[in-house]
Amino acid sequence: MEKFGPFLKVEPPLRTNEDRMALWKALEEGTIDTVASGHTPVFRDEKEEGWKNIWKVPSGIPGLETLLPVMLKNSVTAGRLTLENVVNILCTKPAQIFGLYPRKGIISKGSDADLVMVDFQKETTVNAGKLHSAADWTPYDGLKLKGTPTMTISRGTILMEDGEIIEKLGHGQFLAV
Repeated sequence: MEKFGPFLKVEPPLRTNEDRMALWKALEEGTIDTVASGHTPVFRDEKEEGWKNIWKVPSGIPGLETLLPVMLKNSVTAGRLTLENVVNILCTKPAQIFGLYPRKGIISKGSDADLVMVDFQKETTVNAGKLHSAADWTPYDGLKLKGTPTMTISRGTILMEDGEIIEKLGHGQFLAV
């Protein structure tokens, strides 16, 4: 906390190790059934103001691009959850909750071909300068990960390959829920 100071001002606030372990247990037992990123790309200079006055700095951290690999590191690689559990937590359950299932959240005939390919042998180190967020920092900078997304496919179109976005902006669709 002292190293990052205002950069870790988030909502909900960071918790104790005991609280984090209770959250993992709730995920393992199914009491908590989804995890999401509250991706908030606050710029470094905005966060820096918090060293003087924490109440003037916006809450939030960039997390969308790191959610899956960090989740895999702390769940599957750590032996807490199976890959199937993680798919359910990050994909299937959210699609069900928002009424998008079975169009989203499952690999099945008639469903959108939304897929993420992960190389569980590939080791990478998070580098804030290579992320695609509007923010120019991440609390995960320098974190070593094993289990790296290598391709993202949306409705059958490859959007990202080997860390590079290859599809033009505007591929997304509004889905009423």
